[in-house]
Amino acid sequence: MNTFEQQVKAVLEANKGQRITSFEFEDNRYWLKQTEKLQGVEHFLKPFPQKALQREIEQLTYLNKHSVSTAKLIMTGEDYFVTNDVGRSISSLINDKDITPEKTQFLVTLAATELQKIHQQGFVHGRPAVRDITLLEDKIYFIDFENKVSNKALEHRQVRDLLIFIHSLYREKLSQQCVEQAVESYAQAGGNEIWKATIDYIKNKRWLYWLLSPFKPIARTDLIAAFCIFEYILNIK
Repeated sequence: MNTFEQQVKAVLEANKGQRITSFEFEDNRYWLKQTEKLQGVEHFLKPFPQKALQREIEQLTYLNKHSVSTAKLIMTGEDYFVTNDVGRSISSLINDKDITPEKTQFLVTLAATELQKIHQQGFVHGRPAVRDITLLEDKIYFIDFENKVSNKALEHRQVRDLLIFIHSLYREKLSQQCVEQAVESYAQAGGNEIWKATIDYIKNKRWLYWLLSPFKPIARTDLIAAFCIFEYILNIK
């Protein structure tokens, strides 16, 4: 019977150059991520792919050490690493054809609460859209952290996190009530100061809303979601 290390070696051999590969071992699912293989102009845009992978390993090691809700680093090498599976994305779950509004609300509220927990720990995700938030056995996980671990401008970066999260809810075309309940859950979990700072930030950018307003009739998903954020927050008294 193969050991885990032998299984990883076999997966590497069978998937050379494949950026991300999933595999099974003893009824558990894992993800293998390899150094990005660059082509053409990518060599100039991303000149050090191996260093980038090692930074991901260092970041995951640090996050695991501090018990942040993310995938666990299981095995590493010079040009790859392996993590455990942490379930399906919230985005895919809320787009299931049989999902109820109540279940959708439960999922996004749970995600908002867990985002606040990460912020309370002093961390920033960098892109906490619902496609990068997963659920496994009723526990929320965050994947693909973008931000380097740093305390610099922490409040501003957490405000940005919250805005990206809200934006992703509007992108999924969730109801206003659903969005507001998710935000309320974030605030009640200890994120009230970040929510207040988010309101202030958007109100200080109201000129951008008026600048973009002429494009509203032709706006697509991302811009429509941005308009929704402005209209939600600018109407808060």
